Amino acid sequence: SEALKSRMFCEYVVLNIRFTILSYVESVGGSKEEYLQAIGEYAQNIHMESEEVFEYFVKMLQIAIEIRDKDSTLRRALEYIQNHYTEESLTLGNVACEVQVNANYLSSIFSQSMEKTFTEYVTEKRMEKARKLLRDTTVATAEIAATVGYKDSHYFSFVFKKTQ
Repeated sequence: SEALKSRMFCEYVVLNIRFTILSYVESVGGSKEEYLQAIGEYAQNIHMESEEVFEYFVKMLQIAIEIRDKDSTLRRALEYIQNHYTEESLTLGNVACEVQVNANYLSSIFSQSMEKTFTEYVTEKRMEKARKLLRDTTVATAEIAATVGYKDSHYFSFVFKKTQ
C-alpha cells in the first residue's frame, strides 16, 4: 500500500491490471473493442488515487467475467442450435432453457453478437441444408421441408423463395 502512494507506480498498476484483463478477455473469445466499450469511463482514465485501485480491479474483473459468461452462453446456444436446427420444435425458449438463461437475455446477446435475430439465424441454417438437399437429391420438397424442420411444405416453399 505504501508503493501505491507513488503516482507513477499507481498508474503502472492500473495499466497492468487493464492489459492483463484485456489479454484474459481476448483469450476467452472477447474482443478489445467489446472490453473497452464495457469499461466505459475507465477506458481513458489511468489517473486514480491509491484507494481507488482495489475498486478498479474488482470492477475490471466483473466486466471480464460478464464478457466471458456472455460468450460462453452464446457458444453453448450456437452449439445447441447446430445440433437441433432440423427439429421443428426448436424455439428461442428451448435454447434459452438448455443454456440456462432467460429467453430475453439470450435474444439480446444473440442479436448483438450475431447481428441477426435468432429466427433469422435458424432460418439461414435450415435454408443452407435445404439448398444442399435440393441440389444433391431427388427427394420431394415436402420431405426436404420435414428434414430441415418445417412441417408445412407450403410454408417451407414460401420461406425458401423469400430467402433464396
